[in-house]
Amino acid sequence: MTDPSAELLELGAATLGESGATPMDPGIAAIWTGATVAGPAFVAACGAADNLALHVAAAEAPPGSVLCVGFDAPADRGYWGEVLTTGAQARGLVGLVIDGGVRDADALERLAFPVFARGLVLRGATKTRSGAVGGTTDVGGVAVSTGDWIVGDRDGVVVIPHDQLGDVLGAGHERAAKEAAMFTALRSGSTTVQLLDLDTTAVTRPTRPSGLAGRDDGTRSDRPPPTLDIYVGTMQTDGSAFRMGRLDHVHIRVPDRAEAARWYAEHLGFEPVDAYAFWATGFEGGPLQISADGGRTMLALFEASDAHPMVPQQTGIAFSVDADSFMSFARSLPCGIDNPRGERLALTDLVDFDMCWAFELVDPWGNQYELNRYDHDRIRAELVEPDAVEVVRYWPPELYTAHRNAVAAPQPPSVTPTT
Repeated sequence: MTDPSAELLELGAATLGESGATPMDPGIAAIWTGATVAGPAFVAACGAADNLALHVAAAEAPPGSVLCVGFDAPADRGYWGEVLTTGAQARGLVGLVIDGGVRDADALERLAFPVFARGLVLRGATKTRSGAVGGTTDVGGVAVSTGDWIVGDRDGVVVIPHDQLGDVLGAGHERAAKEAAMFTALRSGSTTVQLLDLDTTAVTRPTRPSGLAGRDDGTRSDRPPPTLDIYVGTMQTDGSAFRMGRLDHVHIRVPDRAEAARWYAEHLGFEPVDAYAFWATGFEGGPLQISADGGRTMLALFEASDAHPMVPQQTGIAFSVDADSFMSFARSLPCGIDNPRGERLALTDLVDFDMCWAFELVDPWGNQYELNRYDHDRIRAELVEPDAVEVVRYWPPELYTAHRNAVAAPQPPSVTPTT
């Protein structure tokens, strides 16, 4: 297996700690700024205030190892210093993680030997008590076995069981990629609340006492700070109320539809949506649907002309909802919403566009909207026919039938001319 040390260090302890590695107690930290380490553990279990087993581990650990040292009881001792570091480097050891103190910090930094410990302690240790090397011991609250992978940097130290290294690396790269995408979105103005889909209902905001709503110039005002309540007041917004769905398309009026389509294609990447070709070609004056995201959101290009067979088309916005919501809305009419003629919107205002059903409506200020749904057969079977709705049409149904038959008809085979 290729040495993964560089790969682990690039991901870092924080990412790995969120990807399956186990973090050690945060009290174990780098002794000098910039220290980083990654490698397989070689374990030493020492008696309290004694470092005999640590000397043995430094002599017997294979090159490339990270010494991981635990104790059977805590004691304020400097278990490691310049002498052991010099010997460890000569034997090819790459670092030390110890659940205790060390000393000779300047020498450790000068020698660039990564050491992660609980701190600096001057008093030395004995070298007489029993211990063990090459097995398993507790270091920083984590059971570390010889052969487990250790990664340490400024954020702390994590442990990866040797048989989980591949899984943790894979999860680490996946997390790093997600975070990279998140950084891009954050720089574009998104917030972590939006990106992580956080429920913020448990977070309260303070209300300033009267007279303390100051301005940046240091003055005070008795006027309370404005809130969005001035716009919505006490309107009902419970979850059972009807809500508009996703934006489906925007109506655009242009003098020449073909010229407009070319401009939108060249400059903004819009392309015709083939699924709605009938509206553009099946009769005079219909919309050409174009999209830059594969048809999810569209512009409907209407050519402004006196020959337009539909009602005078104004610039407007169309929203699409699911079929159940569409039928529920239809059966709630009239409900205080007007149609473009200034009359209360009714079930009989339902428009059959052959490929979708729609209601055309306006707000109290004349802004025009469309509410639609493309489940044509289902809404016909579950709403139009059972409720005997007399729908609105802007062209004869035979036009769409002829278009559909022409599209479905088999094409004559091509003939290759012979010479």
